[in-house]
Amino acid sequence: MPSSGRFERFEYPNDDFPFYDGRPTGISGRQWLLVLVAVAVAFAVLIAPVPFFAEGLGQFIPRILFPVIPLAALAYVAPRD
Repeated sequence: MPSSGRFERFEYPNDDFPFYDGRPTGISGRQWLLVLVAVAVAFAVLIAPVPFFAEGLGQFIPRILFPVIPLAALAYVAPRD
């Protein structure tokens, strides 16, 4: 039994893992810059000392926005993929 990798049970022999269909999504430099700026904004939201976010349920808003902002930017620059 040849060992091609540790995920051999999860992939087909001639397919890419896991969802690639042979057509890569083209993202320009400006689009990557938008995603990186979104990451910086998300980090700023996470560490900003805003009094509303200090108590109660408000403390979860920065924690939720931290992954949502960059993912939303990536969904914006690559909407179909």
